[in-house]
Amino acid sequence: GTSCGVYIGISSLDYGQHALDDLASMTPHVMTGNTLSIAANRISYTFDLHGPSLALDTACSSSLVALHHACEALREGSIPLALAGGISLLMHPYSFVGFSKASMISAHGHCLPFDARADGYVRAEGGGLFLLKPLDAALRDGNPIQAVILASGINTDGARKKGLTIPSETAQAELMGDVLRQSGLAADDLAFIEAHGTGTPVGDPVEVASIGSAIGSFRKSPLPITSVKAHVGHLEPASGMAGLVKAIACLKHREVPGLPFAFEPNPAIDFEKANVVCAAQSVKLEEGKPLCCGVNSFGFGGANAHILLQSAPSQDVSQHADTTAPIFLSAKTDSSLRKLAGRYADAMEEDASSAYDLAYGASYFRDQYEKCLAIAGNDRKALVDVL
Repeated sequence: GTSCGVYIGISSLDYGQHALDDLASMTPHVMTGNTLSIAANRISYTFDLHGPSLALDTACSSSLVALHHACEALREGSIPLALAGGISLLMHPYSFVGFSKASMISAHGHCLPFDARADGYVRAEGGGLFLLKPLDAALRDGNPIQAVILASGINTDGARKKGLTIPSETAQAELMGDVLRQSGLAADDLAFIEAHGTGTPVGDPVEVASIGSAIGSFRKSPLPITSVKAHVGHLEPASGMAGLVKAIACLKHREVPGLPFAFEPNPAIDFEKANVVCAAQSVKLEEGKPLCCGVNSFGFGGANAHILLQSAPSQDVSQHADTTAPIFLSAKTDSSLRKLAGRYADAMEEDASSAYDLAYGASYFRDQYEKCLAIAGNDRKALVDVL
């Protein structure tokens, strides 16, 4: 019922291509099952969300571009919150054949970002979705904050390169520099960059050079760079979400994990000139202050996205520790209801601080069935006893 927006990055029609292989298999559900717009619209329909509902396709940068557009809508105040993310499933040989013929896929089946043996990327499946809110609203509502997006931006290479699928160092550096200025941060404020880092002989050297031009050359110490594609492969339109998840995990744990292979620096990459270092071994990040990092995502047609993240602010997670609320439980039978009540009693007894959250979840996030139970109590022990 809210004006929540939905922004989904998606670029393949693998499942639908099976229907095209056999037109006799077409059913009334083929279009709603395969049209890209429905990936966003179905979420809006399922949760009754009334804001913008868009599917965006910029190839590999789709999900981070979608996230940027969601951030822009939030910044201008046209929507109160947004769901933004991406999805990629590999269900047809069409794209495997095409990307192999274009020499983009690794022949030996390993994604080796920034490595001398890198010969392409490995295709991977996955999806990710983030709920975005203005920071003040998230703090007010007591939401668990994973990280703060300080700034985001997108641009396109245009013709500043030798071919359509060749990345542009100028465009990438321009974007990173613009977003850094927008954030108010200095180059030395960044703890690391979660790079696009696909492990292609052309893309990696260009990206490192662009990071050096925009950020590394303005730093006192080398900037650590890493790529989630070394761990999980390339999720193509959803790859930005994988990078974002990894970046947030690094901020939380204050450590960048090493690469899962013995690293051999690519001789075509001038790490020293760019003033960057590949996080081949795990890198401990500074303690005692908020951390910031960048996340890159570039489409093979030249559509680029970059965001800057900051670690989440400290929150009072105990604000409801001593608060009780009415318990509403329901089940299909009396016996099921009694078992459910027992499980809730055990959970509340085990963790005193969970009583309010359990009551809230039971009221708002569970299906309602025929057999119902409502209990109001002034303290946790009384609720547990009655349950």
